[in-house]
Amino acid sequence: MPRGGARKKPGPKPKLEWIDKISVGARFEELWREKKLANEIAAVSAATETVAVEWSKVQAIPVSERKKWLASAAYDDHVENVEYALQQDQGLQDHETPSRIVQIKPKRLNGLRKQIIAEVATLESFERGVEITPRMVETCLKEFRKLEQELRD
Repeated sequence: MPRGGARKKPGPKPKLEWIDKISVGARFEELWREKKLANEIAAVSAATETVAVEWSKVQAIPVSERKKWLASAAYDDHVENVEYALQQDQGLQDHETPSRIVQIKPKRLNGLRKQIIAEVATLESFERGVEITPRMVETCLKEFRKLEQELRD
């Protein structure tokens, strides 16, 4: 008969198995990447809004007629329109030459991490029938990223 000492596996039983933790972390990562991509797409479209209109005009020209169009006066007008559109997108004056390299600066996603963590905690709690706290989601995210790093190495 044992006479004391540390008991085996003290403390509360874990609410999630390892695979469930990975699943919760993956869900966070998926939502994070979706929001990040949407933010980047919005930044690109905002930075190239006027030039995109000019590009759509060129795409409307049938491919069979584009060689003729390149030799026409309409092409020269188009080049001037693109220059003007670049100036507009870059916020330059008429006498300034626009850069051909566009610097796109997406907004920082401040506060989004906490928002997604809360969203994942709510969704996963509802789906699994077990209360999952935001802190558990952070722990699951660490576990997921650790696994992801091990798989990369």
